[in-house]
Amino acid sequence: MRKSNCDLLAPRYADGFTLLELVIVLFLVTLIVGFSSAFLAGNLSSSRLSAVARDISSAIRYTRGLALLTGRDQALIINLDKRTYGVEGRMMRKIPANVQVAVFGPFSREIHTGTYSLVFPATGGMEGASTIVARAGNKTIYIQPDPVIGGAIIRPQGTGK
Repeated sequence: MRKSNCDLLAPRYADGFTLLELVIVLFLVTLIVGFSSAFLAGNLSSSRLSAVARDISSAIRYTRGLALLTGRDQALIINLDKRTYGVEGRMMRKIPANVQVAVFGPFSREIHTGTYSLVFPATGGMEGASTIVARAGNKTIYIQPDPVIGGAIIRPQGTGK
């Protein structure tokens, strides 16, 4: 029996992929993963900055709550030289290397060195720095302690709030 021309032109192995197809797909997947990891690495410093701002704000609220709860004055210490912050006499937290922190005193310019404390009296209120500034790359966040509510207002740079 003679085979028709259609049978001769049909591929013998229609199941599976060729090596060239597999190489092209692997190249495209590698390219996509490479671009997405570069994009995520660019956002990493911004994420760390936001985390530090939230942690400092949380430490302010915690210190005030501790002062009210224990009936004794409590202080939040920010050591700009050692790059740490925390409640006096308790565990200090480190500031990541890529995040710069500075303090504005009530009547001073931006200060980058030294040890500063925000004191929370047992009766409420707050004494100390008026604004804490955190920077990473081209992003800046201002942390303004609120002596009335004992919390902090976090403002990214450029907001008019």
